[in-house]
Amino acid sequence: MLYVSKKITLTKNDFDVVINNGKYSHELFADFENSELSKKYNSQPFPGQYILFLAGGLAEEDENLPKDIIAMSSIENLNFYMPGLIGDKIYLKASIDSMNDTKYTYSWEIFNGENFKLLDCKVNFIRNVKK
Repeated sequence: MLYVSKKITLTKNDFDVVINNGKYSHELFADFENSELSKKYNSQPFPGQYILFLAGGLAEEDENLPKDIIAMSSIENLNFYMPGLIGDKIYLKASIDSMNDTKYTYSWEIFNGENFKLLDCKVNFIRNVKK
């Protein structure tokens, strides 16, 4: 079953918190206006890790999320295609690929408001199996 989340907006305030607390120093984040990379993007890019972090929160809003999930155990086959930019509205598409007695495996894809894929991955979750 495919879950499509609500859209959330990536804001300048979010960017400032992530960059300052994460101590990012790459010119793409620390000096975007003077970077050669600023010619490639029409707005400030976010670190990909933050977009992945947001995917987790968007996934938790799924009303059909199994109640026996304890925690994420691993991320596999993570691919970044393009950055999320300040002002983008992003959303998650998630579906269960498989499940067994100990875990669920999901496919996650994050898109921007123009329906361009930002990232995809497989995510494993530990099940709280009562014996």
